[in-house]
Amino acid sequence: MSTSRTSSPRKSPQSRGASASLRRLAARGVLPLALTFGALLAAPHLALAGDIIDWNTPNADLFHNAANWTDEVNKAHTVPATGNVADIINGGTAQIVAGDTLTMDELWAGNNNNGNVSTVGHGPGNATQTGGTLTTNNYFIVGRAGATGAYNFSGGTINENGGGTAIIGDGNGGNGTMTMSDASGNNTGTVFNGKSEFWIGNNTGATGVLNMQGGTLNNASYFDVGRFGGTGTLNLSGGAITKTTNSGFIDIGIGNKGTVTQTGGSLTNTLSETELGDGGTGLYNMSAGTATLGILRVGYLGTGTGTLNISGGKMTATRMDVGYAQQAVGSLTMSGTGVLDVADLHLGTFDNATGTINLNGGTLGATSILNEDGNASGFDGKRSDTINFNGGILQALGNSTNFLNNVGVANPTAKPFVTQVQAGGAVIDTNGHTITITRGLTHDATAGAAATDGGLTKIGAGTLTLSAANTYTGGTTITAGNLQVGNGTTGSIATTSAVAVSNGATLITDNNGALNNANTAVTLGNNQNQAAPLGGSAAQAAPSSSGGTIQNALLMATTANNTQTAGGLTLGSGTTDNLDFGAGNTGYRFNFTTFNPGSSSLLDLLNYTGAGLVGAGGGPDQLFFTPGLTAAQLMDIQFVTGGGPLGAMQLATGEIVASAPSAAPEPSQWAGLGFTAFGALGLILKARKRKAGDVVSAA
Repeated sequence: MSTSRTSSPRKSPQSRGASASLRRLAARGVLPLALTFGALLAAPHLALAGDIIDWNTPNADLFHNAANWTDEVNKAHTVPATGNVADIINGGTAQIVAGDTLTMDELWAGNNNNGNVSTVGHGPGNATQTGGTLTTNNYFIVGRAGATGAYNFSGGTINENGGGTAIIGDGNGGNGTMTMSDASGNNTGTVFNGKSEFWIGNNTGATGVLNMQGGTLNNASYFDVGRFGGTGTLNLSGGAITKTTNSGFIDIGIGNKGTVTQTGGSLTNTLSETELGDGGTGLYNMSAGTATLGILRVGYLGTGTGTLNISGGKMTATRMDVGYAQQAVGSLTMSGTGVLDVADLHLGTFDNATGTINLNGGTLGATSILNEDGNASGFDGKRSDTINFNGGILQALGNSTNFLNNVGVANPTAKPFVTQVQAGGAVIDTNGHTITITRGLTHDATAGAAATDGGLTKIGAGTLTLSAANTYTGGTTITAGNLQVGNGTTGSIATTSAVAVSNGATLITDNNGALNNANTAVTLGNNQNQAAPLGGSAAQAAPSSSGGTIQNALLMATTANNTQTAGGLTLGSGTTDNLDFGAGNTGYRFNFTTFNPGSSSLLDLLNYTGAGLVGAGGGPDQLFFTPGLTAAQLMDIQFVTGGGPLGAMQLATGEIVASAPSAAPEPSQWAGLGFTAFGALGLILKARKRKAGDVVSAA
């Protein structure tokens, strides 16, 4: 990794400006004796006396009208052409219209210093372009050297041919504003083609603003917002900005402050990096529109600070680093309806860089999130990387055996990776994939935080496995797919967390003690709709199928001698819910306190291996409720066997065991069960219509 740009062909602003000016002056064969190298550094975009053509009126008039222009040397009235600098000053406005085809060396809209003695005053200058074509072979500058300039571009084409740079707000005190809009409705009527760099707010004291409301801006090289002491702002509400080559980056806050506010339109840079906070402060607020990026780094180098806030719209990136290197700090906050999809997401990548992700709403999609420190020897031990779960959705974009991973960290205790649950809760969407989280989701114990957090909500098809001890204090809700607690040896949820399994969803317990508290209430059934994420748009409807499942993983287990202890078990009304002891497995025990069946509900016990005799307890698989279930409650439990369903009875120990069949069977069924008389085991439960149900299963 390179943490500097010494190897980059990109020069410093001073060396680039000075050398460009020297080359141009030498090419023209004249170098004023009074012009020192220091002066060149202070005013790097000088043109030779006689080349500068000044706008001579404070009025608004046509650019192509020669009477509006005065050559600084010979005082002739001439329209700027190839080899000239168009210097729009005196508070006037030059109008470029359809039919104009204009080519010049440079254009300055607003200028307080051209390095020449002039009889014409300088100061603010403006231009409007509603059509035609303007071509500059070198610099295109709006607001130069302490002056205020504006360029309103609503039609036609600007070509910056790459000999210089396009700059909005340049030099000490320069204040430039460029507004692009397009009445065509398809962004083709207003086009800026840049073959070199594009800077918004360049050098100390400069302020630059680009209002992108429509049209198309294509740029080949660096695109900087807030550069080397300048303050830059990009307001993107429409149109399209596209970086067209892999030369240079998009830098937001390089050596100073840069801000992007996107409320529409599109930003595309798939060919190079986009950086927020490259030794400065970079801020990107997105509430609508799209951004399609390759590598995105939030908090890049030095002491840079990068902040990305997404409350609407959609951003995609192939890789994202939140806190990249050196002392950089990165922050990502998701809220509202914003969507960010990242193929490869990293926190605190190198050195002392740190990253924080705040999931307050919206959806963050990733194949995994890696907390790493590629240069652990440079870490000062004073920082941590953090994910705050607070109602936003974390969505899996692929399968992962370590979805939140400390990969590469030489000393994880020195640089903690904090994954904490706040009031809005952790919402994880497996999105049809199978993922494992090996880190515990902890309760946010920050001063002032609520004692009970928002817990965990598992949504979407697929399987989420929690293989660590999770200490969040809110409830655990599975609205779709499978939640597996445990990996056979480790994994549990907080002892205070109530568990709710929606229709069609499954809770799997695969570790002894994955559930281990008599106060943990378990609810199966059709009333577990997920509330709208904090700041989100709408609640997610419950799955259309009825019933939920516990597989000795709340009731599905994959390891022998697996005991789960919980509080009351509640069934939703009108559903058949399943408690699955696990096919091919034995030695699972479920302990509940109370049983609360809903109206017309039924609990099916699947893959149960009993003592071998109807009515006998103490078998390999066991189900216990606190003694005292009523006859009506027992009628809502049945053992599903190959020979037909069996009713349930409760022993004095509290164990639930098989009773007589739940409906009068055929004689062959009786024979298969070893019965010799209908009344031998007492009460035959009334026939009940079997309903599809909730499943709790053992893996």
